[in-house]
Parts: sequence; C-alpha cells; structure tokens
Amino acid sequence: MILSTITSSITPFILPREAHAATATATAIPPPITTPTTPPFTKLTIPITQVPPSLSKCSIRYLSLSPSNLDVLLISTSNTALTTALSTAVTVPVGSTAAPEGRDGLAHFCEHMLFMGTDKYPEEDGFNKFLAKRGGSSNAFTESESTTYYFNQQLDDNKLFPGGGDSYEGLDRFLDFFSTPKFSLGSVSREVNAVDSEHSKNLQSDVFRIYELEKRRAAKEHPYSRFWTGDKTTLLPNGGDEKGRMELKDDLGGFFDGYYRKAGGNVVVISPRGVDEMEKEVERIIKDFKGTYIREPSKGEISTLPERVVPFSGDKGKSEIPGFGYVVKTVPVQDLRQITLVFPIVYSSGEERDGIRRYRPVEYLGALVGHEGGGSVLSYLKGLGWANGVGASTNAELEDFETFEVVVDLTEEGLKQYRSVIGVVMGYISLLKSQPWPAYILDEALTMSELGWSLFEVSDPMSFASTISQNMEKYKFDKTLAIAGGLRLATDGAGGEIREVMDDGNREMVRRSVEGVMGRINMDNCLVTVISKEFEREAKEKERVYGTKYAVEKLGDIKPLGMGEMTFPEKNIFIPTREGMRLKNQQKGQEKDRTKAPRPPMKVRDDEKYEVWFKGDDRFGKPKAIGIFSLLTNNAYGGDNPDKNAAVASLYELAVSEYLNEYCYPARLAGLSYDLAVLPRGVRLTVGGYNEKVPVLAKTVCECLKSCSFLPSEKAFEGFKDQVVRAAKAFDNKQPYGLASYYATAVGEPRRFKRLNAGIRKELEKVTLKDLEDYSKTIWKEGRMKALVQGNVLQKEAEDLVELVGGTLDFAVGDVPEEYYPLVFPKEGIKVGLKTPNPNNSNDAVEVIVQSRDTSERGRAAAEVVAAIANEPFYDDLRTQQQLGYIVSSGVRANGETRGLVFVVQSGTKGSEELSKAVNEFIGNFGRKELEGLTDDDVKEYAKGVLTKKLEPDKRLIYEVNRNWAEISSGKLVFDRTQREGREMESMGRADVLKWWEDAISEGGTVEVRVRSKGGGGGGGAKEIGVDGIDAYRENREKESKK
Repeated sequence: MILSTITSSITPFILPREAHAATATATAIPPPITTPTTPPFTKLTIPITQVPPSLSKCSIRYLSLSPSNLDVLLISTSNTALTTALSTAVTVPVGSTAAPEGRDGLAHFCEHMLFMGTDKYPEEDGFNKFLAKRGGSSNAFTESESTTYYFNQQLDDNKLFPGGGDSYEGLDRFLDFFSTPKFSLGSVSREVNAVDSEHSKNLQSDVFRIYELEKRRAAKEHPYSRFWTGDKTTLLPNGGDEKGRMELKDDLGGFFDGYYRKAGGNVVVISPRGVDEMEKEVERIIKDFKGTYIREPSKGEISTLPERVVPFSGDKGKSEIPGFGYVVKTVPVQDLRQITLVFPIVYSSGEERDGIRRYRPVEYLGALVGHEGGGSVLSYLKGLGWANGVGASTNAELEDFETFEVVVDLTEEGLKQYRSVIGVVMGYISLLKSQPWPAYILDEALTMSELGWSLFEVSDPMSFASTISQNMEKYKFDKTLAIAGGLRLATDGAGGEIREVMDDGNREMVRRSVEGVMGRINMDNCLVTVISKEFEREAKEKERVYGTKYAVEKLGDIKPLGMGEMTFPEKNIFIPTREGMRLKNQQKGQEKDRTKAPRPPMKVRDDEKYEVWFKGDDRFGKPKAIGIFSLLTNNAYGGDNPDKNAAVASLYELAVSEYLNEYCYPARLAGLSYDLAVLPRGVRLTVGGYNEKVPVLAKTVCECLKSCSFLPSEKAFEGFKDQVVRAAKAFDNKQPYGLASYYATAVGEPRRFKRLNAGIRKELEKVTLKDLEDYSKTIWKEGRMKALVQGNVLQKEAEDLVELVGGTLDFAVGDVPEEYYPLVFPKEGIKVGLKTPNPNNSNDAVEVIVQSRDTSERGRAAAEVVAAIANEPFYDDLRTQQQLGYIVSSGVRANGETRGLVFVVQSGTKGSEELSKAVNEFIGNFGRKELEGLTDDDVKEYAKGVLTKKLEPDKRLIYEVNRNWAEISSGKLVFDRTQREGREMESMGRADVLKWWEDAISEGGTVEVRVRSKGGGGGGGAKEIGVDGIDAYRENREKESKK
C-alpha cells in the first residue's frame, strides 16, 4: 500500500506527508544471517504516565524486550466498552532508505511479500482467509524510514488466547511475518505485478508526480532523491525470466535478514482481555521467533543522525533537477494553479531532531502562515485577487531532515504575479521574525492542545494501534510519549519530572525551538515550484519516472511584500470556557450488552413547520453538541432545469464559505464547525463542536444566509466560477475505478436525485451572477424543517437552538419534494460503457453490482454475510492468482432498503473486456465453488465475525448522530436497525446465504460499468449504453416503477 492524500483541485495542493512507498540508498544489502539463534530473553517494564483521560480505565503496559530490541505496548480495554476486537500493529524501523542501489522499491516490495505466507503458515492467502471468517482486516504502508503493519479481528466470548484458539492464532500468524516469511518464488513472481500495477495506478496522480519532482531536487547521493514505489523495471532490472526472479528472491531474503532481523520493532496490542494474559501470550509468541535480532543498543536510545550527504543545495550539478535558487515550472494532470515553497530543515544533531519532534515548532509556524482569518497571508492575497487558498505544514520527515511546505492556490492573476505572491509569503515570515509574538498566540495553541488531549477519543482502535506503534519509534528518546505522541508535551526532555503543559519551562522551550526553525525559513533555503497547465509549451524536460513535463529557470531576488498590511491573528473568542465544559446530562456510559440498542432520540415537536428530534448525551461524556437543520424545499433542485440548479448550488455553497471563512476559521481552530449542503430534496445546515459556542456560530451563519450578505461582486463571482469549473473538470482525471463506481451508483438513482457531471458542467459555463442572486434569495424561502439536536445540551436548549435557526432564517411553510425511492434494476441487467476522459490514463476498470430485491431485515443481513464470504476468494482469484491489477475489491452497497454485492477491478495491463470476463466468471461460479460447499457451521462463523464487528459500540458522538439522522431524514425511524439485523445474523445458516444469492442472480438484476482506456467510447455493444444514455434509461425505469 502507498500512503497518500487525495487533494481537491480547488483547495491548496498540499503534497502528502510521505506520499510514497519507498526510497532507496546507495548502500548494499548486508549479508544474510546464516546461523539463527535464540538468545536469552529478558524484559524491562516502562511506566507510561502520559495517558489521556478516555483511557484511564484501561490497563496499559509497556515492555522493552532484550536482546530482540522489541518494544511491546499492551492496552487492555476489559474495564471499558472501547472495543470488542483485537487490534495489533507493528512498526519496523526499516523504510525505503534501506533499499539498495539498483533495487528501488525493494522495501515496498518486502511489505507486500510479508503477507504471502510463512514457514509456519505457508498458505499464500491463509491470513486473509483467517480474517475473513472473523470480521477482520489488515494492511500496511512503507514510509521513508519505517514500515507499519496492522490488523484487527473480532473476538468471541472466550478468552483472548485460549491455548491455540482463534485469537492466539491470529496474533501468531501476524507476528510470524517478522520471524519466518516464506518468500516463495511463485509469490515473488506474482507480487511484482501487483507493485507494478500499483505504480501504474499512480502515474496520472499529481500528488505522486509533483512529489517526485521535489525529490529529484535532492542530492543524487541522498536516498530522498530515489524512486520510492518501485515497479517492474527497478525490481527486475535484469529481466523477468526465472533467473531475474530468483535474483530478486535472493535479494529480498538478504534485505529481510540484513535489515528486518537487525532492526527490532514496536508492537502494539489492544484488546478487551486482561493485560497479564496478553503479556504472557505475546511473550510466548516472541520467544519462538527464529533468527538473531542484534540491533545496536544505541539505536534509538542515543540521539544520532544517519551518515548521509547534505540533502539539498544550490549546486546545479549535485541533483537531477536544480535545487535552491531555481524555480521549476511544471505541467499538472488536473487544472491546477499553485505555488509550493519547500523549506528543508536539516537537523544539526540528533538532539535537535528530538527537540523538534517534542516541541513541534513547525506546527506553530504553519498555524500562523496558514491562518485564514483577518490580517493573514490568505486574507491579503484574496484582497489582491491573487489566491484562493493557503496551506502550511510539515511534509517529508526523515531521520536527518524534515520539510516545511507552504502551498498557495492561485487565481489566474495570481499565476501571472507568482513572484509577488512569493514575496507576500516571505513578507509575513519576515514579520514573524521581526516582531515579538503576542503571548496569547502560544497560550491558545497550548490550551487547545491540552483540551484535545483531555477529550481525546479513540475512534478506530486499529488505526490507534498503528499510530502508537509509529510513535514508539519516533519518540524513542522519551518512551513516556508512546501514546501521547504529538498530542502534548510530556517531560523536561531528560526523561525526568513531568511538567504541566502550560508551565513557563515548556513555553520557553517551545519559543526557542520556534526561533531555531525560523532561522532556516528563507529564500536561500527554499525549493520553488509553480504548477499550471499554461506551462505546456515552455516545459521541454520530462521527469524520468512519471513523465511529468517541466522547465527550470533562475529564480532571482524575491523581495518581502505586504508586511505593513498583515498581522498576527486576533484572540480567539471561540475557545470554550471552563464553565462551558460542564456536562449537563447524567452519564450512563456505553452499554456493555451490545445486543441492546442505544436510547433513541425523542420527537419533541411535530407540526406543519417543524419536525424536531432531541437526545441528550448519556454515553460519551464530552462537552460537545451537534445540530442538523434540513429544510425540505422544492427550491433546491426543483424547476425545469435541475442541472442548472445543481450548478448554481455549487456556486452558492462556495460563496457562503468564502464570505464566512475569516469569521469561522477561528471557530474551526477552537473545535467548532458548520457545513452547508444543497441536496436534491432541500438544503441542510449542520453546526457542531463544543456546545457552549454552538448557538453563537449558528446565529452568525443563519444571519448571513438570510441577508444574502455573501453575494460577491462580479469579479469575485468569476473567480468562484473558475474554481467550481476546474473542480468539475477534475472529474475527468478520476481513477477509472472511481468513474465506474460513480456511474454504477448513478444508474440506481432517479434523475432528480443524481445529476450527472456532464450536465452540471454544461450549465456552469452559462451561470451568471444574477442566477446566483435569484437562487440565494429563494432557497430558504419556504418548506418544512427537520432537525436533530444531540449531545451535551438540555431539551429546552435544543428547542431554543431550533427556534434560533428557524427564526433567523424566517422561512414560510411550503410544499416538500417527493420522497426518494431508488430505481429497481431490470432482471436482464444494465451495462454502461465509456472511454476514460483522460487519454494519458492507460488503466481499464470494471464494476459489477449484483443487486437483491429483498428489503427484509433478514435479506439485508444475509447480504452482509455473503459479502464477507466473497471478499477473500474474489481478491485471491483476481489479484493474487490472475494478477489482473492492484485495485481488486468487493463489498456490500446499500440502495434504499435493498443491498447489493459490488465487485471492482482496475488494471494497467488488461482491457475492460478481459476484466469483465474475469469478474463475471467469478460471479457465475461463486455459488457453486464457494457457497454450496459451506456447512451451517461455516456460515455461522462468517456471520459471527460480521455481527461482532457490526455491534461494535459507537466511539464518538458524531457516529451515533449520523445513524440517527439517517433514520430521521429517510423517515424510516428504525433506530435499532443494527440490532435487528444482528439478531437475524445469529440464526443465519447455509440455506439463507444460498437463497439470497440465487434470488439476487435470478431476480435482482446486475449493473456493469466498463471504463476503457482504448477503443470506442460509450455504446460498445448491443446490450451496452453510453454515458449519454443514462438519463434516458433512468427515465424509462421511473416510468416502469410507476406502472
């Protein structure tokens, strides 16, 4: 897996932190260990004092095991309702910088291969099969200096490690990856194709393309300059014959022995079982490890830097693409206009690196440079008409340096003035250097950090385990930070007495750390990149991996600008007070009996104008509240031209957001937010966060909506239109499997509820400012409001909040749109074909949905069980065995009250016809090959895994609010839906899954969408329609459904 970030074309293009799988270094693979031994086993227990209140009832134990250099952190949730699953993560301090010259991507390839069987568990897909029956999942990602693996599985009511039972086996299978990986020649041969397919998927991604350009500006001898992901050409440089594959297999084994076995690692286990039991069994597994782990005792304990060349310079000959003093103009895939300024912060010592990781100066600097309130860089640039957005943050983090990156999303005029835009950014940085920072800047940041810590919630235990395992490596210099990580300051830096976060000592250390970093933020230490399609003609060079076109020229002097027009942010009025944090409802905590549904919200008003629901929080114990206010009205998407209304609606949302941004940005920093969304049946406003300030924010937003004060000038309107048009055009650069999913979903929805991208884009070109003005004055004019207020509020406060919102908007009672009903697929099925709009994307994709017509609770439950049964064999067949592509997945998708099974595959080597054949062959054989051979006990095992996962308690207020709102907005009001379907799963057997599948195949109908990179567009066959035929098809289906 490659860790990446998806970035919208209308927001600043923040390149992803470690958006890659691999780097490499010029060092050779160390010789393999030839004499496995098992040294004496000792352990040291380390106290973890920095634990957030939400985990205070957990039993936590940190063990440092010698001589294996394995650190193990165990979290038992037996006294809480946090999780019913076992979640485990391992971070190995070996990343892509360890890959040898001539084998770029070998570390990433090793990550793939560890899942492919071990000596003890040799079956190639054995781990996936094991997890499939237990509602589990697994994944991994390779970063520059480390690799993280993680998995989870649902547990039954027995003990965690019942002497060879499921739980022991799951953990044993997983940890055996790092003891005796099999690395069979067959697996090596096949998995090379998976890595190559993964790279093929990324070839048209601006995230990867632009990041690779940045890395090419590093010194050739530095591992940052290397190709991180790898592909067939780097993994098999001598060809893909048997000899070449054997060489790769041997090098892989040498890499594992030479690095993984010497590196040690960081293991995290989270489970609802006792910590003593967990410790005993983890030790038992680790004691059986084969091989010698001889990581140098000083590694990670004494702060040292790797011996590497200086990563960046202004010497043109030291890197493939010149670094400091030059500007690189590059041509993107999407219609982007952006500047990126990358400032490398090269550590002077290991101690400095550790101090920067502890005190996080770049976060404070980024918060100021990327601020969006009055007096900010963004506010000033918007006033000049030069920018739409600014972002600033840490990007790359290696052991010898990290980068501070500023990204500016430009207008057309801003692109012409890009040198002046850089000057404004540097002007603000000069201001930060030359003027004393107001005391409240740091105080507010520390206050919100401490507030976030005190109210920290674990929303996903598996992700939490992954984060902790990474923290254990990153903060080796202070193991008390294993859980806290970057959430708070912990000690005085010497592993000694713990300080209060807000004390003067910590303030002083943060101030010094910020000053140390600020000295390196200057144009002599800056990599400048300007991104625009307008550079197509002058960009004569091509980056060698992704083929990105670029041009290089001298940057020249940049003078700081605008210092007198910009200032520090004002005090944040939205930071909650101590009184505002008081809990107002009696807390019962999470229900231990997971078969019992949480208390539902109650209807407190129901008349011609309002339907209001309320629920006071009694489970989460956080001073937060969420209000959802949905006005059902025909003024949203109704009328004779819904495509036009959808186009105007997108401009409406953006205009409101831009107008309110300077006011609402401090609210976001203080944990408050709002969301405005125009939907097919109306318009919805959501306001949430720390409950004390929710009414203040709600009133301001509603006053803006009512007064239409957000309506822009003609010039500003054209800028908004430019952003929305570019975002709509970015649709063409979606991955082919994303396009397939979009159209497969569209054919199941009535036209008025799902407007297609092509129609909206056509209307966007014609929309005028008057259209926006007319739309804005009518959308809140009339209708009926549905509302839900839930959280740390009393009923009277909830009712007052609804009155505040409704009274400020001042809408009249009006007709509401008709209810939503999904389209029923024809029994003979429907096929859609299209050519990918991006001619440079060579990937094909297919999505097939097998749709059921069963709307019963038992039918929906059966669909989830069948999906669990299908997941592993589909993946193993199409990805592992046939090697059709990196993207292979299946699952269940809701369509109203029915459920369908979804099968997706994307390939850079196989055409859509071949992919379609493979998917349909699997579907055709699935009943006979997989379902018919199951026993009742087999089905119950799958059902149990799905059920246990399904009944996991909500971890956060927002999750429960979303479930409740889904019932309220749909009018179904089945608040115990999860428990009802769960009860059906308890009695699920072989006959149930067979019947569901047979009925779905014979009666439900299928949808198939093929996206081709070559050949004709839509209508590639007698039974296939093109994209332009979808609306006509939907109209016919609506008519059929009314007969």
